[in-house]
Amino acid sequence: PKEYGGAGLSAQEQFVLNEEFAEAGVNNVGGFGVMMIGPTLMVHGTDEQKQEHLTKILHGERNWAQGWSEPGAGSDLASLQTRAIRDGDEYVVNGQKIWTSGAHHADWLFMLARTDPDAPKHRGISFLLIDDIKTPGISIRPLVDLNGRHYRNYIDGYDQSAYLAGKAEDPRKEFWYVNDDGQVVAARYDDWKVVFLENRGQAFGVWREPFTELRVPLLFHLRRDPFEKAQHNSNTYNDWFLDRPYIIVPIQALAAKFLKTMQDYPPSQSPGSFNLTKIEEQLKQATSGH
Repeated sequence: PKEYGGAGLSAQEQFVLNEEFAEAGVNNVGGFGVMMIGPTLMVHGTDEQKQEHLTKILHGERNWAQGWSEPGAGSDLASLQTRAIRDGDEYVVNGQKIWTSGAHHADWLFMLARTDPDAPKHRGISFLLIDDIKTPGISIRPLVDLNGRHYRNYIDGYDQSAYLAGKAEDPRKEFWYVNDDGQVVAARYDDWKVVFLENRGQAFGVWREPFTELRVPLLFHLRRDPFEKAQHNSNTYNDWFLDRPYIIVPIQALAAKFLKTMQDYPPSQSPGSFNLTKIEEQLKQATSGH
């Protein structure tokens, strides 16, 4: 619309214009700002929001990214788990987003978050504007191949404001250990660590020997056993372990949730290997023309 600085084109004229841009190899103007958040603000935004955003979107001064999908909620957006809790005039958001195209270039993020966890899953969801995507507590992880090509973004958000101000502990409790084959070797939550795969090589042998999957994982309390030697040095380790199976199960559930994200972010290349099996695979691919 002309009142917001546009050319006053009809929907058909905009379609023709975009076709001409595509024919010339030129990107659409404005990206998500023009395609999605701009029209949304024109219909549903306040006067203050229109004044703040629309001109800057049109002039390319403010880039937007879209925060819809999550590791467990893609096409079924009603399953999203990202929470937004009202705190005075602000919302505190905790959660994860994937397929966040353009996040590495964006200034702002528009997203969906669950604001009423007690409502039916298709309700209780709000549309939020994140006014600075570089805010501490928001981490943006791109997927990049060896040629430097960028594919997708994975946003893993934790509210770190209180932690950075020294008023609270770090809200991030989990940590993942992944080997160069892309396998989740172990998981840590707070001071507890569960080991699922073990490399039994010594010295340089750790590069030569494969990781062995344990039928029953190992469990360590890292404050009491920071070097993870209890299973070798203590003759009561197994008794101690059998008294604490309740710790392993929830960490396994967290690991399963983490592994689901790899469906959308598969390894971009196979790990390096010097064994004959790897060479045979390469030779077969070469002779088959693939």
